[in-house]
Amino acid sequence: MAQCWLAVRLEFVGTILISLACICSVVQHPFRGGDPAFAGLAGLSISFALSVTQALNWTVRMASDLEAGMVGVERVIEYSKIQTEAAHSTPLDAKIPQTWPSGGQITFKGAKLRYRPGMPLVLKGLDVHIPAKAKVGVVGRTGAGRFPDHVTSLFEDNMLTF
Repeated sequence: MAQCWLAVRLEFVGTILISLACICSVVQHPFRGGDPAFAGLAGLSISFALSVTQALNWTVRMASDLEAGMVGVERVIEYSKIQTEAAHSTPLDAKIPQTWPSGGQITFKGAKLRYRPGMPLVLKGLDVHIPAKAKVGVVGRTGAGRFPDHVTSLFEDNMLTF
C-alpha cells in the first residue's frame, strides 16, 4: 500500500514536470516558432521530462533499498555489542559429580515454578518423565546465569531425579 501511495505521488510529480515542459514550449512558440533549433529543443525538453518519472521511481527505490540494507548493518552492529545473557558455567557446576548423568532420563514430580519470587506460579504440580536419549528443547530466557532459588530447591529436595 505504501508503494502504491509513493508511486502515485511520484507519477504526479512527473506529470507536473511534463506539463511544465509542454506549457513552456507552447508559450514560447509565438516568440521563437520560426527558429528550427526551437522545435528540436522543445521536443528534447518534453522527451527528457517524460523520462523523469522513471528516474524518480528508480532513485526512490534505490534509496529505499540502501536504507533497508543500512538498517540491517546497524542491527548486526548493535546485536554484536549486546552482552550474553548468562555465563557458560556457574558455581553449581562444580557440585555436579563427574559421572552425572548416570541414567540419562529426567523426571519432574509435582514441579511448581514461578518466574521470580512474589509472582504467581506458572507450573503447578507438573509431572513429566523424559526417557533416555529423547530430544528436548528448552524455549525462552535462561535467566542470569544461575538457577533461581526455587529451582535449586528442586535439586536439593530430590524432587528432580536423573
